[in-house]
Amino acid sequence: MVEFIVSQCFFAFGYIFSFLYIFFNVSRKTILYCGIIFNLASAIGFLLLYAWTGAIMNVLGALLNFIYIFKNKNKFFSSPAIPIIFEILFLVGGILTWQGWLSILPIVANVIYGISLWLDKEYIIKILILIVNVTYIVYHGFLLSYVSIIGTGISIVLGIAYLIWGDKYTKFIKNIFSKKNEKNC
Repeated sequence: MVEFIVSQCFFAFGYIFSFLYIFFNVSRKTILYCGIIFNLASAIGFLLLYAWTGAIMNVLGALLNFIYIFKNKNKFFSSPAIPIIFEILFLVGGILTWQGWLSILPIVANVIYGISLWLDKEYIIKILILIVNVTYIVYHGFLLSYVSIIGTGISIVLGIAYLIWGDKYTKFIKNIFSKKNEKNC
């Protein structure tokens, strides 16, 4: 029971960083650093739940985020070899940690995640991340990870809102948390 509660704390910590860049205007680099923290916290949460595939997928996801910080700054990290290497790593990691059919979910989600981080078109990235989140919410449901179900559910709702309203939604969210708005409170 203690492991479960601690796992939920790690997931909650990760989601705090996952949501930071949604509500504040930050750089791509900051988004990737938040992704590293989210993925590492999630990996620990999965380890505590004995969900080995979820854990390895998130460790690899953190590494991928780190490498993408250097995309367009390093010739090798900017090459199409990086997403291909990580797609292979996701598949091999999934095979090595296979725990039955449930392991398919984080493998598929991370293959899509790896592709989405490589792209430059925000709308397509958001669609792919929405698919990743739907896949992970099912995985979390089977693990009974309540904090992750709620956090991923919020991510899904915010993703759908962005896909429907686009920049109007982004401006609305940013204005809620802007300094200009603090004066009016």
